[in-house]
Amino acid sequence: MAAPLPLAAACSGGGADAPPAQSLTAAPAAQVRAGGTQTWAVGGVPATLNVHQTDADAATRTVAEAVLPALFPPDSGGRPTMDQDYLVKAVSKGGASSDDASDDAEAANPQTVVYTLNPQARWSDGKPLSAADFAGQWKALRGTDPGYWTSGTGGYDAVSDVTAGPGAHQVTVSFKRPFADWRALFTPLYPAAATKSPEAFNDGLRRHLPATAGPFRLAGSDAVDDKAGTVTLERDPKWWGTRARLDKLVLKAVPAEQRLAALKSGSVDLARLDTDAPGAATLLRQASATHGITLHKGAGGAWTQLTLNGGTGPLKDGDLRRAVARAIDRNAIAKDVAAPLGMTAFAPGNHLLMGTQAGYSDNSSALGSAGDDGGKGEVQKALKAAGDAVGTDAPVLRVVIPKNSAQAETVAKDVHTMLAKAGLRSRTVAVSGDGFFTDHVATGDFDLAVYSWPATAFPVVDDRAIYAKPQPSEDGSMNIGRNWARTGTDEIDLLFRKAGAELDTGKASDLRNTLDARLWREAGSLPLFQVPDVVATRANVVNAGAFGVGTPDFTAVGFRK
Repeated sequence: MAAPLPLAAACSGGGADAPPAQSLTAAPAAQVRAGGTQTWAVGGVPATLNVHQTDADAATRTVAEAVLPALFPPDSGGRPTMDQDYLVKAVSKGGASSDDASDDAEAANPQTVVYTLNPQARWSDGKPLSAADFAGQWKALRGTDPGYWTSGTGGYDAVSDVTAGPGAHQVTVSFKRPFADWRALFTPLYPAAATKSPEAFNDGLRRHLPATAGPFRLAGSDAVDDKAGTVTLERDPKWWGTRARLDKLVLKAVPAEQRLAALKSGSVDLARLDTDAPGAATLLRQASATHGITLHKGAGGAWTQLTLNGGTGPLKDGDLRRAVARAIDRNAIAKDVAAPLGMTAFAPGNHLLMGTQAGYSDNSSALGSAGDDGGKGEVQKALKAAGDAVGTDAPVLRVVIPKNSAQAETVAKDVHTMLAKAGLRSRTVAVSGDGFFTDHVATGDFDLAVYSWPATAFPVVDDRAIYAKPQPSEDGSMNIGRNWARTGTDEIDLLFRKAGAELDTGKASDLRNTLDARLWREAGSLPLFQVPDVVATRANVVNAGAFGVGTPDFTAVGFRK
């Protein structure tokens, strides 16, 4: 199960019944003490400071958010919002709409984005942010040079050129095809020295950054200290924006089972508590009863889903797969996960946006309902129609889950009961460690599987590989990307392309909802709940807590006066 990040004041958005998008103790600058060092517990010292590599983790992203430019960071509702510390404005022009997406139309009116940079924006080495930084990042991530090890192109493959101008402090990015999520690019932005060669990009960014440009910077050449298990950031005196309240921010590796004790002793000021561990409910009760500790509860930046294997086994039959999907009571599962934690139960009705994100719409009715008999009649009808495809006897469905995941165990128990009501037998297979994905999910050795995906402000770009129709490779095998359900249709792929190219926000929203409805009908995966996010802080910590899909304002984080 994926685990998300670090209650007083809370803000929310998206679905009316969704839990808070963020939960933190808010305080105006006048009430925040100037100075001090704040320590946040993390899972470990990051293996790299490059967010674009596969071994990047939550700590990698936290460092990047504090020390690197983010042109359009997501707000609490997951909306990309221009950061005026780096940009004066950004204007997208041209590009054909989905109504006229022919090659001729696109060639005659190509999309361009002109970024006007804040003239004050400079790297810590004194160089201004420039087209060289944009061009270097594009070339490293566009996917044409295999020497750059990346976790994906992230839309940079849609860019055809990056040039300086037309005016001072301006950069023009040209696209080979319309790209609706252009705001996803260059957040964060790395300096040109970090992308000048594969060596600089792959290995040079593991422990160092050649330059930074944020309210904080790495505290010297030994800022990343593997022996001490810390990453130390310090206020950057050259920062031109609002002065950070803290002198230093330290990320400290603390095992999940030791975090409450670390908070009590004062060795850390903020820690995410593990809501997925056995005994999590007891841990949360202990934390809430501890003097001097504030508990922040919100919807995490990830969602847990039940995946139905449409590639092999009995659920390859579409009618049976849909009948099984309708027999699953997602709301009951969400309640059983949330209730012991004292949190709001909410089952997202969307594959692309969480209930806390702007633009969320519940399209789950497209799947249909099980009926008063819990789906038993529909399941039996589907089994009879499938005939030899699933065997003469009702199949025993294998529900594969990661071992020692309290939430997955709850899901599996509920699914077993629901399938039994629908006349189907099931058994749970709990798998340890990496074997869960490598030996079962990735190989298709499951009928149903429980795991999580991170939420994103740009789902049409970031989540396409999760739902794209598997394609045959040259060697005859099927290339499934990240589509572990192994389902998909040409129509779904077309809708992804259209939504990704639609520059009109209203039309793009309509296309996204049409796409999501098709995903529900395909029944390859069922969103179950947003991963519960519980962050404990020392009582005097302000403007830090559970951030959901948003990012912290590192200039405001500090201690109450």
